[in-house]
Amino acid sequence: MNAFIIYRNEYQYLHPNNNSCKDASKLAAERWSKEPEDVKSYYKEIAKQHLARNQSQNPLEIAYSIHQNVAQNSSVTT
Repeated sequence: MNAFIIYRNEYQYLHPNNNSCKDASKLAAERWSKEPEDVKSYYKEIAKQHLARNQSQNPLEIAYSIHQNVAQNSSVTT
């Protein structure tokens, strides 16, 4: 699973009012293209960890695990 797909899945999860997958994909793609490189790198790291775990765990679980670690170790939240 690549970084954008993880970003798009998280976007759809966080925006459940978008009824159409097509609309959610389009909106996520528009936002992805405007994201700074550090955000894209963050999702690339999640994708890398997902591959390292042999795809045995949901990438959103990995993302939220990273979110929790960041929140515990920093005052910065995403």
